[in-house]
Order: sequence, then structure tokens, then C-alpha cells
Amino acid sequence: MTHTSPIAILLCAGQGSRMHDNRTHKVCYEIAGIPAIRRSLSHFRRAGVERFLVVVGYKAALVMDCLSGEPGVQFAFQAEQKGTGHATLCALEFLEKTGYEGLVIVAMGDKLIAPRVIRDLIEKARNNRKKVVFAVQPKAYNPSGGRIVMKNGRVYGIYEMMDSYLLSLSGCRSLEEIRTAVDTMPLNPKKKELLLSKATNMAIIPSSVSLAGEFFTHTEIESTPFVNTATYLFDT
Repeated sequence: MTHTSPIAILLCAGQGSRMHDNRTHKVCYEIAGIPAIRRSLSHFRRAGVERFLVVVGYKAALVMDCLSGEPGVQFAFQAEQKGTGHATLCALEFLEKTGYEGLVIVAMGDKLIAPRVIRDLIEKARNNRKKVVFAVQPKAYNPSGGRIVMKNGRVYGIYEMMDSYLLSLSGCRSLEEIRTAVDTMPLNPKKKELLLSKATNMAIIPSSVSLAGEFFTHTEIESTPFVNTATYLFDT
């Protein structure tokens, strides 16, 4: 059945390990007295979205209890936490079984998106008849975000920052050169350690990556002014 108004898939299955606090689920933490996930739903409702599919996994019962009484909410379960892509697939499989056809918005459950941004995504998808629309932001606001790789105004893909910096090491001819190069990168110590480990365990470090049939170097990827916000809208 085709629906004219979109459904929002909110991803709330992850462990939130970066919070370093397992007393509750990260989407249940309160912001000025209101759980983050409830604030997120409120923003979507103000943008005209009334149906929600919340993907739960880690501490699922806490998330479901937090949303008790919220109208228009259904839940899909991600048994193993295998990342946001897999969580989205779990939700899409659920929607397929229900026969849903129409626009779908995918966002993180703990991310607060301004209603005007949500409305703009929906309008762009409808007015331009695009199959996929996603939100970006200036790289200066989120330097570690996934790079929006573009050429002549066309989007070729989203490339992660760490993978981009790995490409820059292709010219290094020794372990010492790799260490020196990594030390100068604008990364935190943990990311430097991860990058160094990955680079030293590769027989050959590539100098470019192929995205949608075009090759891009580290310099070309880093020249992009935009990064990913992990907020997508597409037509099923």
C-alpha cells in the first residue's frame, strides 16, 4: 500500500559506548527533562511525520518503556548490533512484511533535527521526484563526519574520514614514514592508533578509491565542503 506521508525509521539499537555510561540507553537520557528520543519524535511531528518505526536492540526494554504512550510508534528488533546499515535493513524488512510503500526517513534516535530541515527533505523529494535525498552540513561544524564526495555538482558517495586519511599514506615507503605522517594528522590519539594499526597491516595502501566509476584521491575527497549528517530520505 502506497502512503503519501513518510514514515520515520529511528535507529535506537546501538550500545552508545562513547557515552561511557550504561545506566540507561543513550536515547533515554533527558534533555531539559525530556528524553532525547521523545524530543526527536516531537520534532518529526512538527514537520508533519506521524508514523515511526523505532529499531531497538541493546537495552530494548528501556527504549520501549520510554516511548510508552507515544502514538504511531512501532518497533523492529535488531538481534545483533551490526551497525546502522544493518539496523536500517531490519527496519526495511519489517516494512516490507507490512506491505508499506512510500517515503522513508532514516535518522539516529538521539539526534535532534530541526523540523524545517525535515520538511525541506520531504519537499525536495516530492517536488524533484528524487529517489534519495539526504542532509549534509559544513565540514567545519563536524570535521570527523563522513565526506560527501562530489565532482561537478554530482554526488559520488560518502567516504569516512579515517578511510580518507588512509589514502594519504600511500606514498609512505617505510613504517617510520607512516608513523611520522600519522602523528601530524588532526586526529585524536585513539584514531591515530587505529589508523596506524590498519596501515601497517596492509601490504599495499591504495592512493585512490573508486566511487560510482570515478577515482578519488585523499586530496580530492578532503576538498569537499560538506559532511554527512546520517539523515536520509528515500522512496521505497
